[in-house]
Amino acid sequence: MAKFKVGDVVEAVDCGLPDLQNGDVVEVIEVNLSDGDSRYDMLQLEGVKGLHWACRFKIFEGYTNQEMIDRIEMAKSIDGFVEEKVSASETQVAGNHYSKLKIQPMEYCLQNNLNYGQSNAIKYITRYKDKNGIEDLKKAIHCIELLIEFEEKDID
Repeated sequence: MAKFKVGDVVEAVDCGLPDLQNGDVVEVIEVNLSDGDSRYDMLQLEGVKGLHWACRFKIFEGYTNQEMIDRIEMAKSIDGFVEEKVSASETQVAGNHYSKLKIQPMEYCLQNNLNYGQSNAIKYITRYKDKNGIEDLKKAIHCIELLIEFEEKDID
C-alpha cells in the first residue's frame, strides 16, 4: 500500500538538496510506486526538480502556506477584524525545530551577550535532534574547537 498519494502535503525530514531542505512543506503531485515497499516509492513534488524517496518525508500536520493565506484573507473579510502582528521570536522560516522551543537559541544568545562562536555552538546543539542529527553535533564541536584555538592564541 502506498504511503503517500497525490495531493498529500508532506514535510521533508531527511533532505539536503538545493531545492528542498529539512522542514520544507510541499505537495505531492505524482507517486511512482515501488514493488511492495512504500518506503521506496518515488515522489514528484510541486516546485521541486526530480523524484525523491518517500522515506524522506512525513505527512505535514499543520497548515500549508496557501491554507494560512486563505484563512487570513477569510478572517480579514470579517467586519471588525484587526490583524495581530506576530513577533519574530514566535515564528520560524522553514521548519519548526526552533519555534517549538520555550526559548529560541538566538534569543538566549542575545540576552546573554554571547559571541558568534558560542551562539553557533548553542544553535547546533539545540537543533541536532530535529534537523541534521550527528552532522549538527559535529558542527557544534567544530565551533567549540575554533573558540579554543582563538582563546589559546589570545593567551600567548
